[in-house]
Amino acid sequence: MRKIFALYRNELEKTFHRATTWLLLGLMVVSTFGVGALLRLGIKITESYTFGGLHINSQGEEVDADTYYSQLLEEETASLRSSLETEKARLHPDGTLKETFDGESGMGAADVYSSIASMEASLFLMEFAQKHGLDYYNYRFYVDAFLEEDYDFRGEILVIMRTFADTYYLLETNRQYRSLELHEAAQYALAKQALEQCDKIALSGDYQAWLDLQVSAVSLLAGDEGSKQAMLAQYELLRKANPDGKTNPALIYPVIADITTLERSLADDVEYDDAGGGNATPLTDKRRAELENKLAIANYRLDHRYFSVDSALRRLLGVSIPSYDLMKQTGQSLLVILVLILAGSTIAQEIATGSIKALIIAPVRRRKILVAKALSIFTVAVAGSVVLFGVLMAGEAAFFRSELHQPFVYAAEGVAHALPFGFYRAAELAVDLLPILNWLSFALMLSTLLRNTAAAVGISLGGYFLSNTLGQVLQMLPQSWALRFIPMLHYDLGASVFSSGESQSAMLAELLSGGGDSSGTISAGFSACYLAVLVFCFGLTAYDSFCKKDLK
Repeated sequence: MRKIFALYRNELEKTFHRATTWLLLGLMVVSTFGVGALLRLGIKITESYTFGGLHINSQGEEVDADTYYSQLLEEETASLRSSLETEKARLHPDGTLKETFDGESGMGAADVYSSIASMEASLFLMEFAQKHGLDYYNYRFYVDAFLEEDYDFRGEILVIMRTFADTYYLLETNRQYRSLELHEAAQYALAKQALEQCDKIALSGDYQAWLDLQVSAVSLLAGDEGSKQAMLAQYELLRKANPDGKTNPALIYPVIADITTLERSLADDVEYDDAGGGNATPLTDKRRAELENKLAIANYRLDHRYFSVDSALRRLLGVSIPSYDLMKQTGQSLLVILVLILAGSTIAQEIATGSIKALIIAPVRRRKILVAKALSIFTVAVAGSVVLFGVLMAGEAAFFRSELHQPFVYAAEGVAHALPFGFYRAAELAVDLLPILNWLSFALMLSTLLRNTAAAVGISLGGYFLSNTLGQVLQMLPQSWALRFIPMLHYDLGASVFSSGESQSAMLAELLSGGGDSSGTISAGFSACYLAVLVFCFGLTAYDSFCKKDLK
């Protein structure tokens, strides 16, 4: 054992004395941190271009966003007011269509009523927004979510007011020329009262009154009773998760939507695409257990206010990869490249220079030499992962504060649990050491077989980059048992164990399960076992080549 340790220490010293080791470790640090900085810069630029910075108004002048949208609202209000007067001129005082316009556009009196009502509703909302200084175009909604700016719920008033205003002005227009039915009169009174209440809410900022108003608006919406009940359930969850109205709903809605959809799926014993009851698939026992775990996760996130800013970010920018994951992929790719270069050259280079003879003539068995070399390179991989963890934590704290300190939530048997942010991120990197060990053993095998540094390193690097591309292509194919034995489908082991996003599953609890989930995906347990077998096979081949063949 002492001989192996002495050999290991000697190999470790040689490894860390190589300029390549420090160069790639430094490049990993700079690139990982740089990716985070560039992504944050891209967000700021997009936010500035879309919601800030300078805009060209109708007079060709450069103005800031607030001025631009304020001027745009004034211009559209004046234009709509003029169009409304033109539309009203189509009717006689008794509501009949004037002969001048009759048949000109194929519109009847009822069509004109509807057009006038729609214009009056829009005009009312525009003037309401100007009166209370509200964001009529809703251009600040999502950007405030991930910029962590104070949220003013009054910005949403116009969204709900549209329902009330459309109902009120349509019935108001018809009321001028005919008597309303009993149910229409009730809707008219409700809409009129709601619009008056909106004005009071905009002045007072009473958030609870605002939630009550949204609940009353559901009765005016079109749709089946199931959809309306789902909406009512969502509003009650919103009241629970955001009692003071200070949290941007863009962060809360994804979790609430998951809860209502999952609850309805479990209640009806079918899996719906959405809470409104879209495409439905009968539930199997296994899929029911998975949905129960997902529901436990969603409820846990809601109860503890663990909301992800990434959902708002994707809606705004179309970014499909979370910031942390993109930084991690960059750092790990450079770490794997370092490992492949070290492992691919460790035997072949010493054979080429003849320095290997000093080791093999020593009273030490060859297998101990091979083990010491492999351990030294794996130590570099572990050290690199520790450095990468520190860089990722620093980058996340510096550029994406919203995601920091949110734990990993998983569930088993319908009960949710949470791992601290730092612990599960460190564990994720530790799990990813198994795929790195797989690449190490592969490159070491090539180094002993080919005994040519350029060939071993070149083939290893080529295989690594090709596997990334092929892995993405193969994941798009229908899953089958044969695809389970293709190596590149198992390299993203950390992401399989710690699946991220709003719909985190119980993959952590099912790490040692034999098969995938009901969707046909490969389980983390199978991937781990498969990669361990590959490491053993590559290592055994390297051992056979190094220990049983002459070294010239």
